Amino acid sequence: MQTSSKEGSVNMTMQQIVADTLAKYRHNEVMLDAFLQWATNPTTQAAGYGVEENYPYIRKNLEIRYGLSREKAQGYVDTLRIECDSIIEQTQPMSDRQHQIRMIQDSFKAILIHSENGDLLTHGIMERLKGASPETKQALIVFNALYEVNDYPQVNLSTFTDPPGPRNEQAQFQAYYKSLYGETC
Repeated sequence: MQTSSKEGSVNMTMQQIVADTLAKYRHNEVMLDAFLQWATNPTTQAAGYGVEENYPYIRKNLEIRYGLSREKAQGYVDTLRIECDSIIEQTQPMSDRQHQIRMIQDSFKAILIHSENGDLLTHGIMERLKGASPETKQALIVFNALYEVNDYPQVNLSTFTDPPGPRNEQAQFQAYYKSLYGETC
């Protein structure tokens, strides 16, 4: 399917706006992570992508991943919201706002994953994993194997331990897993 020249120019402009936004934060792993979480929002189109509903989850993930206070993590999320709202406003409105958001999210993913920004995120993840508990590391290995075989089944981490693992361990695992695979539990 060919893209009309008008839509193609909108996409290029959108990609440039996203790239320029990411360039401002190229040395800020926490912000790059926040942008990637926003872009990998698992909520479906039918549910309206749930952009607003996901900000508290992004905040919690940042708290867990980087050991931030709630207030500090909220500051990052507030910046994320301002930047994303700005990108939505700067790009030419489409008849379907949800489609516009999905295109912006796709631009974020493409740029973050295939750039030096992605290298910064991967390095940070690997450094945090060095300090992860043995249980978290084991769960990552199991989830990775399940992901490869079954295209990511929905599995609750607490089912891996007897008695069920503490909620913080599960949240820590979910934050690491989302970082590595762009998915949530």
